[in-house]
Amino acid sequence: MRTVPAAITTARQSASSRLAKIWRIERTDGTVLRFTEHDRDLVVDGETFLATASFDPSAIKASADMSVDDLEVIGAFDSAYIEPADLLAGRFNGASFWVAEVLWDNLAAGKDVLRFGRMGNIRESGGKFSAELLGATWRLQNPIGDLYSATCRATLGDAMCGVDMAAHTFSGTVVASADRKSFTATPDSPAWSIPSGDDDYFAFGLVTWDTGANAGFSMEVYSFDGTDCELLLSLPFDIEPGDTFTIKAGCKHDRPTCRDRYDNIRRFQGEPDVPVSDDLVKGPVRGVDQGETTTPPFDGDTAGQEA
Repeated sequence: MRTVPAAITTARQSASSRLAKIWRIERTDGTVLRFTEHDRDLVVDGETFLATASFDPSAIKASADMSVDDLEVIGAFDSAYIEPADLLAGRFNGASFWVAEVLWDNLAAGKDVLRFGRMGNIRESGGKFSAELLGATWRLQNPIGDLYSATCRATLGDAMCGVDMAAHTFSGTVVASADRKSFTATPDSPAWSIPSGDDDYFAFGLVTWDTGANAGFSMEVYSFDGTDCELLLSLPFDIEPGDTFTIKAGCKHDRPTCRDRYDNIRRFQGEPDVPVSDDLVKGPVRGVDQGETTTPPFDGDTAGQEA
């Protein structure tokens, strides 16, 4: 149950402006940022919230019908607090936050937490960023449980899949780079090995950067022949010679790949044989998918046919 300090309730009922908002953001890498809209730093519960005029939050709203509500905050880039590079690298994606109100002249009165949740979409334009802050009810938008699908729902190497990725993970060093999504590399020890005849072994795999400007960032592989690598999307920063990375083999999430490449068909998490809606309403088709039908077409003559 939410309990509002009596002093804050009294201040809200008065005409004087003694309230100030404080923000606490914890990124997925553990970095914690604290801000306040007040004109000086505030120390609340032993944590220092830095004064900044770069945040402009929209009106905070809440609903009692469990509908998903959200909040948006707009701010200017400040190298001392939030750098554009951190946003481009996705370091704020999924960050947890809470926003509260305090009495700036009586911090001992406590705080009233107005909203908590996680950061959603983050956009940048003209030196400013706009962040969508999702309330706790954002999880209601996500499906609960699994839906059947023709392709495998597991992620290669996770608990559902069960493939040991140690034998399919390699490291390398960049030799040259044409742009932010393609580069030439040499293998580190042990050397990577592409199975004979499996030209798309690394397609849909994952490159994770160990050093360089993109350190800690991952991107899916579009193609890799053992020398030249092309990523699915461009990285946020330049790829430089000497940058080191780890590359994992990929998976098409289909039955042949699971069976032939990883010998893991027992844990295949797809249902390619489940009929789709069209299959439920159409009958046997001669020589198509279902095989040659043995049922002769009805020609209107009922002679000799069972009732």
